[in-house]
Amino acid sequence: MASREPIECGGITFLSKKKLEDHTRALLRQIGITESVKGSHPLQYDFLLDLVRRHPGYPEKVVGMIDFSIQSNRITPQHLELNMVKEGGALADISWRKCVDQRERDSLKVALRVAICDQIIRYKSRQDFVCALCGTSSKETLYHVDHVNHFEEILCGFYEFLKTTSLTVPSAFRDMESNQKAFRPEDSTFEEAWKHYHEEKACLRILCAPCNLRRPNWNPAPVGR
Repeated sequence: MASREPIECGGITFLSKKKLEDHTRALLRQIGITESVKGSHPLQYDFLLDLVRRHPGYPEKVVGMIDFSIQSNRITPQHLELNMVKEGGALADISWRKCVDQRERDSLKVALRVAICDQIIRYKSRQDFVCALCGTSSKETLYHVDHVNHFEEILCGFYEFLKTTSLTVPSAFRDMESNQKAFRPEDSTFEEAWKHYHEEKACLRILCAPCNLRRPNWNPAPVGR
């Protein structure tokens, strides 16, 4: 197996993208919510400036950028999002995870997740925060809504369901202020079909963040032996 090339960013050598991702997440938490990273944390600003050079859309993506701001994500407030401050003070989104990974995200999959946010929020609002795996109920712990049957498994079933319909899978999406993609109004029939399918098939539960992060990814059953 070929060895992974180390990643140089902000004068630091990372042995993997996961190390760079963990470092960046911790850095954002260290800085916290701010309108000006350059003003409040100039050294961290230099690191983030180097990080965005890894974005697949660089340099066009950062034209006119003069600073960074950090805000809570509107859908998941416990997560912090990075924004660019452009000349004149306007904010523009930039995905720091895309800068780490250097690959375009699957916009359809993102839109499918965004479409069911109301279901996830509604479920979470009705639950006591007790982890279904370890039983912790500590108020100091973050809790996530987890799919017992993995989201990817439900998605695979939805793709099979689509074969029985005349629905066209969207290929264009609208940009949200939360740095995510969402379905356009003209694709509302597809979106509603997906939301209905997910609500019917999903089995949800509350997990503490450590248990959720340790959960293995879904692996489809192999065909044959």
